[in-house]
Amino acid sequence: SIALIIFASMIMAILAGVWIMRAITVPLKEAGRALSRIAAGDLTGDIQVTADDEMGQLLRSMRSMQDQLRQLYGTLESRLSRLQALTHLTRLISASLDLNAVLREITQAAATLMGGPFVRIWIADESTQTLEVRASSDEQLAAGYPTKTIHIGERSAGWVAQHRRPLNIPDVFVDERVV
Repeated sequence: SIALIIFASMIMAILAGVWIMRAITVPLKEAGRALSRIAAGDLTGDIQVTADDEMGQLLRSMRSMQDQLRQLYGTLESRLSRLQALTHLTRLISASLDLNAVLREITQAAATLMGGPFVRIWIADESTQTLEVRASSDEQLAAGYPTKTIHIGERSAGWVAQHRRPLNIPDVFVDERVV
């Protein structure tokens, strides 16, 4: 009977050891896989957290770190795109004597940098008090706006020219300066 108790205790000790070993090694392997993916630049993997102990806390911290790295990477990509657009524009301006080509590139860069679908540049003629469209970021969209000349004070572009300050229009479909 003592031998049976010792044998049962040994079996329980072995099972407890296996359970403790798995409770440590499974999360450690997950942490190792995640760190390897992150080190290789792969921020798409999902870090599985199955425990509430110290290992679970470690994995949650790693998941948070991965999420922050994703956000940082996205911000850096956006900044790189803007920098590339500005570099292209700078090269064009310094290399070109064709004002219309430069203005067209500026409108396209402005549309890209601001995330807008359409940008136009109006040139003011002080003697006639008019504005004339000189460049558009998208010629197909520009075709939908046949007006090429307006008076200063007329519509949104004329308002900006008259008041010489930015204009914020929350709803372009109801503002009389746009419609």
